[in-house]
Amino acid sequence: MAALATAKDCFLRRRHFSPALKASLQRLENKLDVAIKQVGVAFVKLEQHSPIDVAAEATFAPSNQAFRQKLASMRCRDAENILWAWRESIMEGLAVRSGLEALRLLISSMRTLVRSASCRVFVRKFVDHQVHMRFRCFVSEQQVTGITQMSPYYHSGIEPSRAIICDKLLVSLATVVRRLPIPSFVVDLNFTKVGEVAISDLHPFDHMVHPGCFRWKDDRGVLESGPLEIRFRSKPTHDPHADMPLAWLDIVSEHFGEGHVASRTISRLTWRILALSALGSAILLTILKAPISQRINLENLVR
Repeated sequence: MAALATAKDCFLRRRHFSPALKASLQRLENKLDVAIKQVGVAFVKLEQHSPIDVAAEATFAPSNQAFRQKLASMRCRDAENILWAWRESIMEGLAVRSGLEALRLLISSMRTLVRSASCRVFVRKFVDHQVHMRFRCFVSEQQVTGITQMSPYYHSGIEPSRAIICDKLLVSLATVVRRLPIPSFVVDLNFTKVGEVAISDLHPFDHMVHPGCFRWKDDRGVLESGPLEIRFRSKPTHDPHADMPLAWLDIVSEHFGEGHVASRTISRLTWRILALSALGSAILLTILKAPISQRINLENLVR
């Protein structure tokens, strides 16, 4: 993994890859090719983090093309459907079919920073699941104590199917608990597009794991001791378009017209305010860290 760490450093510093580094990356690409060939279409990640930040960029061709195709075939053009089409497109952008595609994702991602040469790349079969049907399940001392929707967004199809969803999750969890020789853990279960339940990730039972609709500060007792509590998002909390970056909203406007995205102007204003706030904070931090002799010049510059 030393080659991947060096390549990422060169990528961030805009340096050319040396011949030795290119040779090392070629060997890693060949290994990834072998692993990916065994599963067909693969999902890759480094340690605990996937390169989803790359797929979330509107300029990333696979995600961009998938989103445009979904918009072109969309019958119901409300904000909820557009939001979930966007989320699905990002996840589909993570599907890789070669070692070269996998390396490009890993090297370009800021989430997969290599902190040690002993880090490992994980390769598994890419599962085309329903993005809104992803659930995080908490198991404490071999007892299921909590099930939560993973996504921060509301989906109108979840609550009406609550009983069916919970039954399928509990059946799958019983199998996982029986086969896994670990008393306490957190497991992510996804529903595939054919309705099957598949494991996507396994985590330690730890407060560093995002609790979804739970809060570690308030709900630790429930998650550690039970009884079983199930939490789904029962209603929308805000306009779905508000969380979509402007570049993606521009694609929506291209397909459906400017007036279709009601929150587009508000979102643009929000992003500008956040950008100005970040710039102001950076300038202030620079001033406070600078020696007294340099602060005068910086303060004059701000004025």
